[in-house]
Amino acid sequence: MIHEFRVSNFLSFKEEQILSFEATSDKTFEGFFCVRKRANLRLLKLGMIYGANASGKSNLLKAIDYLRQLAIKRPADKTTPIDLPQFAFDPAYQEKPTTFYLSFFIGHTRFIYSLSLNKDVILEERLAFYPGTQPAVAFERVYDEKEDKAHIDFGDKLGLGARERLILEGAVFRNSTVLAAYNNANVSSSILSNVSKWFKSKLHGTIQSYSGLLLRTNALIEKDQPFKASILEAMRKADFNISDVQIRENKGLSGQMVFPTTIAFDYLDEKIDRLLNQSKEAVFIHETKDGHVELPMQAQSEGTKRFYGLASLLYSLKQQNAVIAIDELESSLHFELVNHFLRTFLANTTEAQLIFTTHNIQILAEDFLRRDVIWFTEKQEDGSTELFAYADVKLHKNISPFNAYKIGKLGAKPELGEIYMD
Repeated sequence: MIHEFRVSNFLSFKEEQILSFEATSDKTFEGFFCVRKRANLRLLKLGMIYGANASGKSNLLKAIDYLRQLAIKRPADKTTPIDLPQFAFDPAYQEKPTTFYLSFFIGHTRFIYSLSLNKDVILEERLAFYPGTQPAVAFERVYDEKEDKAHIDFGDKLGLGARERLILEGAVFRNSTVLAAYNNANVSSSILSNVSKWFKSKLHGTIQSYSGLLLRTNALIEKDQPFKASILEAMRKADFNISDVQIRENKGLSGQMVFPTTIAFDYLDEKIDRLLNQSKEAVFIHETKDGHVELPMQAQSEGTKRFYGLASLLYSLKQQNAVIAIDELESSLHFELVNHFLRTFLANTTEAQLIFTTHNIQILAEDFLRRDVIWFTEKQEDGSTELFAYADVKLHKNISPFNAYKIGKLGAKPELGEIYMD
């Protein structure tokens, strides 16, 4: 689970901005929203981000995913430039480093991973963890400009011998992280393995409003009967009148393509998505007062398809205790379905986390919502993004977040001009 994320000089984030999942002293719906990691630390399972268009909501999710990519993928060679989208509205920031900080938990062990980089090299990298009450350094890495290489100090608790340390240090390019190099080095450390596995299998890529989730859901339905039962139950409770989903061969393309059994959460190119879906097709069995009617995926509403895709995320959140970010959760969905999705997530997961952006302010009026899960992004005069929490605004507890946002007490709203055109 993520405890805290910080970023600076990345896309619209100029100065350091902080997203925290540490719960306040509020005890509202404690069992649904909070996970206790230590006696004095509870983490929230939900984070929802509001803001005007182009205020930086999506950039926050991109920043988390960018750090994930740095941690798991090593460049082909040390000369490959780092594709780093720094803050563009101030030329001075093109010469400044970009920084990331991620505090997260694997089980009940806290890890802190930090990075500083520019478009050519990783300048600094550090991983620390808490085996007890005091932190221990797993490794610290600093770039040596004269030698054009990284110097790494490994902590004793990492479990690497002298030879393994040399092997790992030799695998680290100037433009790659130690974590990414570890995935390609013939060394073994339980600590680095656990952290690497967390970035690969627990922290998932951002789900965009146009992501190809249908393919993933189809694949899981065909291979996993408990998953299919879960999907059908979710669709039934969402009142779609769908009694069954069957994955059938598309006879025109049968045998020409291999249907994947596992699909990553990362965005699938829409052309690939359409091509793969041609090999097999999902047929929905609708239950009506006159009997059963079979309809293909193409005949379903956009809302049905969206919820069908998101239902596979619910299943993975429950089974894997993953961290998943969704951009524009409400895309093509009725408000009540969004509401149902969130309630289902909160009621059926233990240590999963869901981060999402939304324009649907009706959620702010819901009585099941804790106020410390609400965040806002607001564009500043210099084009940068300010991220702030509803809990930091210090409004009276009897004031509805919905009403406060509507009347402008929270900012983060678009500044609209006259409605008349010249």
